[in-house]
Amino acid sequence: MAKSKKSLKRYCIGIVTRGRWDCTYQALLSLFFADQNKSDYDIIIIDNKSSDDDVRELKNFVNSKMLPIKNAYFLGEEVPISVAWNLF
Repeated sequence: MAKSKKSLKRYCIGIVTRGRWDCTYQALLSLFFADQNKSDYDIIIIDNKSSDDDVRELKNFVNSKMLPIKNAYFLGEEVPISVAWNLF
């Protein structure tokens, strides 16, 4: 009899942000220090036209590979939150 592999649960965490790098950073750090196995989830970030400084900080964090960030979108112009959220 063949053993069946237990399927891993996979989650997707979506973050829509605009400015407020400090809050975004704290949210990302809370995920980093969580007990949840990082192979259980992917993160998608949509930046809704933050300042250049906030975008630079966010890109640096994404490039650090501390978390399994699958995609990060940096919008060139601000859109309504519902439009940004629907990009997921």
